[in-house]
Amino acid sequence: MVVPSKRAVKQGFFCILIFSFIYRNHCFDISICNDTGTWRPPAYSDILVTCGPQNIELSIYLCPVYNAGYNETLLFMNDIFNNPQCQGVVQTTGGTPFVTYIFSINDSSTCGSSFQITSSQGEGIFSDFSQIETVNISGIIKSKDPSSGVVTYNPELKYLYSCAYPLEYLMNNTRLDVSGNNIAINTNNGSFISTLSLQLFVDSNFSRPLIIPATGIKLKTKVYVEVRAKNLTEKFNVLLDHCYASTSPFPSNSTKYDLFVGCTKDQFTTVLDNGENQYARFSFSAFRFLEQYGQPVSTFYLHCITRLCLTTTCSNFKPVCGRKRREIRAASSSSTSSPISDPATITSTGIITSREDDGSVSKDSSASYADSQDIIRTAVGLGITVGFLALLCTLMGGIVYLMHRRLQKARYPDKNTFH
Repeated sequence: MVVPSKRAVKQGFFCILIFSFIYRNHCFDISICNDTGTWRPPAYSDILVTCGPQNIELSIYLCPVYNAGYNETLLFMNDIFNNPQCQGVVQTTGGTPFVTYIFSINDSSTCGSSFQITSSQGEGIFSDFSQIETVNISGIIKSKDPSSGVVTYNPELKYLYSCAYPLEYLMNNTRLDVSGNNIAINTNNGSFISTLSLQLFVDSNFSRPLIIPATGIKLKTKVYVEVRAKNLTEKFNVLLDHCYASTSPFPSNSTKYDLFVGCTKDQFTTVLDNGENQYARFSFSAFRFLEQYGQPVSTFYLHCITRLCLTTTCSNFKPVCGRKRREIRAASSSSTSSPISDPATITSTGIITSREDDGSVSKDSSASYADSQDIIRTAVGLGITVGFLALLCTLMGGIVYLMHRRLQKARYPDKNTFH
């Protein structure tokens, strides 16, 4: 009869004990936990977070998880239970056993992670920049208790994680320059302005670009505008706060005209798509500034104040006409951390409009002017003729009256004698 060693008995006891608490059990060599000194109750600090240039890697000490009556199959990211890509994998290389989670920062799901955008003074390697916009990716890994009774004796496990990235570099097809734990930024002051483009079109399908001739486009021409973000992760949409026109590409010292801001818009402006895609679209009718009256053409520039917002929360920041909703949005926007970026302004090329009296208009106007002059001359001539005939009739009437008086005197001389 072979008598098992005390170590084998202890290991078997632990496996039986753990199996009674969980649905599945890989029952790896528990002695590893003793050798590494990690067989103990779990702690919040048992998670190691690596914020990589493309992926976030989370590693949790596995032995404390088993010590608490769980295993890797009972740990879930952000309460996602049915996605295999969001489940952990046991890693024993290196001696210490871990359960590891790896997900992409640009993935469409990121396993339920929360995104928060903050703006702060540039520090350290960002000290040359006045403002740095940062995206904080955070979440929680929790245990799911396998107990089916009314009570449980298993503690709830919670592991928090968080990584921060510059907003501009949270893009598809973009690799971060990583040196140690530092992420380097070299351009664009840490904003996302370099990802934006503003294009003009002539059709509602936004398929034919608007080509502006040197003589300008006619007034009231329908112009379709698209503001698009390129290489943007699926987590964000484009939101326009305010679009306006000015007589200068630098609007601070020039005349301005609002096309739309909030719930107020020009009567010829239509907002077609805003905060629902990675582009925003609207249309307006071409006009000219009065201060450029008399000039051969009028030139103005479009400016759109643009933000990035999380797809799940964009509706909270879209213009909503209603006092209560505005107050709610104002309160949420004033917080130090929100799922919306600071604004960036993108400007169009010069939009040229022609004068009202262009070639075709001048021809029509000249014809109308000639016709009116003919009518005036005809009316004046007719008036003179009528006046002359009236005067002639008056003179003839006077002559007839005088002749009648003389005839009366000659016929009845006695009637004119006083006694």
